[in-house]
Formats: sequence, structure tokens, C-alpha cells
Amino acid sequence: MKHRLNAIFAADIAGYSRLMETNEIGTIYRQKPHLMELINLAFVEFHGRVVKEMGDGLLVDSSQL
Repeated sequence: MKHRLNAIFAADIAGYSRLMETNEIGTIYRQKPHLMELINLAFVEFHGRVVKEMGDGLLVDSSQL
């Protein structure tokens, strides 16, 4: 039997709902570069993968055999 160690990361942006109410398109436009440049690159470096993006939330899996 093989065992796998999984780490699950969940993130949330403070004030996201308020920002979306004020300016939905602008909020999404400003959020995407941060996700791509900062967060996603960090997960790739540690062999993680973004499973799902849910507005301001992320579900990330990092599994090692």
C-alpha cells in the first residue's frame, strides 16, 4: 500500500465582496495579475496545483508520493 501526504491550502481576500459590489470588473481585473504572478508561481515552485478558483478563494493541492 502506498501512502500520500497531501497539503490543502485555502485562501480568501479580505473585503472581496464589498469590492465586487462597488466595481466587479475592476476587482477581477486587479485580482488576476496577483494570482498569476505571486500565488500560482509559489504553488508551482512547491509542486502544488490550483484545483479550483472561486472568486476570491483558492483550493490548492500539493501531493507527494
